[in-house]
Amino acid sequence: MQLTKKALVLGALGITGVVALATAGTLAAFQSTPTPSGGNTFSTGAISLTTDMPTAALTYTSGGGMMPGTTVNRTVVVTNAAAANATNEDLRYALTVTTTGTAALANALQLTIQAGDTAGSHTTCTAHDGAILYLSTGPGPLNGAAGAGANATNEKLIGDPAQGGQTGDRLLAHNTSETLCFTVTLPSSADNTVAGASTTATFSFIAEQTLNNT
Repeated sequence: MQLTKKALVLGALGITGVVALATAGTLAAFQSTPTPSGGNTFSTGAISLTTDMPTAALTYTSGGGMMPGTTVNRTVVVTNAAAANATNEDLRYALTVTTTGTAALANALQLTIQAGDTAGSHTTCTAHDGAILYLSTGPGPLNGAAGAGANATNEKLIGDPAQGGQTGDRLLAHNTSETLCFTVTLPSSADNTVAGASTTATFSFIAEQTLNNT
């Protein structure tokens, strides 16, 4: 019985030795290191909306100023300046207005914003028969919905500058342009409450990406 017990002990030691040898053998395994994958470059796009509407583009100060019945027109080209192959850079834009000066005059002046004439490629503002973009019935106050006694502060005229697609936003594909027709009129019904007054309007175009931005 003692011999048998010793044999079992040696057998156990022998198994331990085999395991140790096997473990030590894995440290000498062949290895392979592939060529590193370099040059993985990522670049971002940009939204670029331009207009040909410089400062004081829609102004009337000549001849002493506007009189009831006077109308001022301006053609504005809005461009998505993305390259022809920049398919991810389609955009949408909104238009707001801020006014300073005599609030009553800003409210009395009537603004119409239309798409380009329906004839041809919609790039002219001669017939003034394009879709009305500011108020579907047009025209509306220069100061938007600010009211007779208040100047506008970023009042929405076309669309909504809030992020994501909003009612009235204008879609403009990459490397394309569209024409807007601005008309400002002092109605024949204007009275002495706006005589000798002045107001200044600042139009702001706000654009955002359409890709991944519903």
